[in-house]
Amino acid sequence: MAADQPGNDSVDLSTKSLRALAHPMRVQIVQMLTADGPSTSARLAERLGVRSGSTSWHLTKLAEGGLVAEIPDRGTRRERWWQAVGSGWSIDAASYLAAPETRGDAATVLHTVMRQHLQRGEQFLGEEWPEDWRRAWILESCPPMRLTPEGLAELGHRLRAVVRDVTEQHATAGSDAETVLLQIQGFPVREDPES
Repeated sequence: MAADQPGNDSVDLSTKSLRALAHPMRVQIVQMLTADGPSTSARLAERLGVRSGSTSWHLTKLAEGGLVAEIPDRGTRRERWWQAVGSGWSIDAASYLAAPETRGDAATVLHTVMRQHLQRGEQFLGEEWPEDWRRAWILESCPPMRLTPEGLAELGHRLRAVVRDVTEQHATAGSDAETVLLQIQGFPVREDPES
């Protein structure tokens, strides 16, 4: 499982950083800082609909886990600015889900990410966007594939390579550029034994 934004400087979740991230609000905070850039606890609290004391506490826990860092030369003692460390994060989900001591934390993080992917897609559907963005939008459902675990892993590697290539070719700060979230999922499903 990789973070929303692939990149060479993504953070591999250690047990410590996994535990720091294992709260739905913390996953949201890291994703907001990664996608939208630096912010303060007050601004994050406003977006999340909570008190700034809550986001401040969560930011401290995320910093202890090495996922966010304070920007020391920006803001004041009362208004501290925070940024994500790296371009995202990645997790060795199979190992963490297999170990009893990390299974719960890994499940919390993964469930939260999947729920947030759905919420971000629904948010996009409810927003007004120019026609060129509506036409560029990707909602793809591929026909079911018969793959081995190795085949699925290869598909993931190839898709990540395509994402990196296109991102490098079209990286721009032009006036029509927007932050784009790409969500890719691939997992086996049990066949209906009665079909």
